[in-house]
Amino acid sequence: MKHCYSYQGLDINCLLDELTNLEPVDFADENSELDVKCLLNELINLHLINLAEKKSGLDINRLLHALKEIKRECELKPDCRLTNFEKRYLCLSLRGYSGRELAFIYDENRVPRKEELLQHKEKLDARIRNLQKEAAKGLNKYLKFLLGLDENVNKPRTSELIKFLKEKGYGIKDDIEKETISTLFIKGEITAEEITDILKKSKPHLVLEVKESL
Repeated sequence: MKHCYSYQGLDINCLLDELTNLEPVDFADENSELDVKCLLNELINLHLINLAEKKSGLDINRLLHALKEIKRECELKPDCRLTNFEKRYLCLSLRGYSGRELAFIYDENRVPRKEELLQHKEKLDARIRNLQKEAAKGLNKYLKFLLGLDENVNKPRTSELIKFLKEKGYGIKDDIEKETISTLFIKGEITAEEITDILKKSKPHLVLEVKESL
């Protein structure tokens, strides 16, 4: 069985390595047999997460975890999770695909050729409208909650969304900076006061997070 994105082949060995690190609860109940379809869904999700992370510079797994917690709070369901649709739609959006590309990839699991986008223009336009409506029911609401935006305002465009999320501390670089600063503190090469002064000037949103990690 071949599962491949045009121009961006799946690294099966890498994905299988990732899969072995998943907890059983991620794809099956304790007493149920391993569900091949669920495993495949996890592989596809992992691939899309990697693509989105490389393109956007965001820590996608941490972002998805935050959105899951927001969903549980909004829906008043402590055990609910993000759906495969919510994960994939978000990752494809953050990867920077156009609406038609997103609709094609979501249904076909591969990147379309230019002629395919033109050939199926009307169908893809209708499909992306449906996907956008589905995203508006939950995913967009959780993103706006995370960003502190009113529920009635439009979700920011992708470039603005990435910028806002980085300002909120979801950039990959922020994680590296926090780890570096914490290491310097442990080694006694920098004081807590110096850390606070540095972050207030450059990354004010990290002050509390770094303090909590020390």
